[in-house]
Amino acid sequence: MIVLMSAFASQEYWDEMATITGQVESQSGDTGQERFDSWLGGWRMFLDHPIIGVGAQNFGMWIQDYFPIEEKAYRMWGRVAHSLYFTLLPEMGIVGTIFFFGMIWGNYKDQRYLSTLETKKGALLAATNLTEEEKESISKGIRTLHFLSLAYGGAMVAYLVTGIFISVLWYGYFWMLTSFYVITSNVARNIEEQIKNNSKTLKPENSIYMAYGKFDQVS
Repeated sequence: MIVLMSAFASQEYWDEMATITGQVESQSGDTGQERFDSWLGGWRMFLDHPIIGVGAQNFGMWIQDYFPIEEKAYRMWGRVAHSLYFTLLPEMGIVGTIFFFGMIWGNYKDQRYLSTLETKKGALLAATNLTEEEKESISKGIRTLHFLSLAYGGAMVAYLVTGIFISVLWYGYFWMLTSFYVITSNVARNIEEQIKNNSKTLKPENSIYMAYGKFDQVS
C-alpha cells in the first residue's frame, strides 16, 4: 500500500511533505524551521509552567511570548504547536502528562489482558458443561474482542507517531480509542467472570455480549 501511494503521489504532495523539514516553503508560508521554532517556544512555555501548564488549548494564546524569533512572534498568536507532545507539555504540564501516559499504560494493560484471555479461553471453556457448538460460539466472541483490541492498538500507534508532527492532542481519536479499550476489556472481563463463576450452568445466551447477537453470525 505504501509503495503504491509513493508511486502515484503527485509532486504537489511531495512538495508539501518537504515543508516538514524546511526544505521547501508551503503555500501557507509554514516551514519546517517555523515548526521547530514552535517546538522550542513550547518547551520554553513548559519550563515557565512546569506543573500544570498554561491550560488546555491555550498554546496559541501564549506562543507569541515564547517564540524564539522576535520579529515573527507577533503573527504566531493563535497558532498550534505542530506536535502532540509540544502541545501536551506546555498546556498540561507534568501533572497532565503523567495522566495522559497513564491512560496509554492503561490501554496497554487492557491490550495485554485481551490477548491473554484469547490464549487461555480454551482452558476456561473446558471447565464448563457447554456443548462444543456453544463453546465455539463463545470462543468466537472472545476472538472478536481480541481482534478489535489489535485494531485499537494499531490505531493508537498511528496516532502517537503522527502526533510527532501534528497537533492531535485534542482531536477525538485518542479519547475514543481509550473508551473503546475500556468498553471492550470490561465486556471481556464480564465474560471471563461468568465462565469462572458459572462453569456448570453457563449458556451463551447468558453472556453479556450475546445480548447483541451471536458472534458466530458476524465473525
